Amino acid sequence: MRLAANIKLFPAEMSMVRRSTRLLSDHLTGWNKRLFDSTTLKRVNESTGTLVMDGMELKDVARALRKQGWFFYNSGLKSEAKIYFELAQWIKEQRFQFQKENGPKIKTAVSAGTLTAAIV
Repeated sequence: MRLAANIKLFPAEMSMVRRSTRLLSDHLTGWNKRLFDSTTLKRVNESTGTLVMDGMELKDVARALRKQGWFFYNSGLKSEAKIYFELAQWIKEQRFQFQKENGPKIKTAVSAGTLTAAIV
């Protein structure tokens, strides 16, 4: 069973995600493009306002948004860039929260100070 985060987005944000992932896909080559297109881009195109993705795919979406943000920043559209950077940061925070809640739990070992010694 696949565990995935459900992130609801406004229509304008979803449009930003679609545009950014499409443009990032156009810049990728080789294996990176195949992997990105078969996972992240496919899920974004299937989404209807809610991103249902795992951690790797969320990381790809945030990367695409940051790349688009840098494009706007370097073009002099700093207010547009800020919107993309903020959405990328928010998705990154959602990914951290998802992974913290659903990641593997690490059990701590009993420390030596709490063990009792048995003398035989």
